[in-house]
Amino acid sequence: MITPYEGYVAVAEELNRLTPGSGEKPVGPVQLRVGGGGDAIKIARTYTRKQAVVSFDHAYHGRTNLTMALTAKSMPYKHGFGPFAPEIFTGRRCRNPFRDAGSARNGH
Repeated sequence: MITPYEGYVAVAEELNRLTPGSGEKPVGPVQLRVGGGGDAIKIARTYTRKQAVVSFDHAYHGRTNLTMALTAKSMPYKHGFGPFAPEIFTGRRCRNPFRDAGSARNGH
């Protein structure tokens, strides 16, 4: 599943322009190492002997079954997939110091 984000579309169009051939050429972004998030959860579950995992809203975690279960946003990421791993609880948005760099200064 690929969602047509403007940046991805621009890169795909440029790749199609640069590659030889006149026919349609399917292009899409891929993640070369998609299992990292799932591996981290499996390690944490084994170490803590606890199955429940908390994830936060407004976050994208990956495309494996386990990491899609963590992703709170159904469209466009999870729609039509599943069933997902159990014991996943989604919390409200957590402050992200990298994304919300000015929020501490603005009193938010």
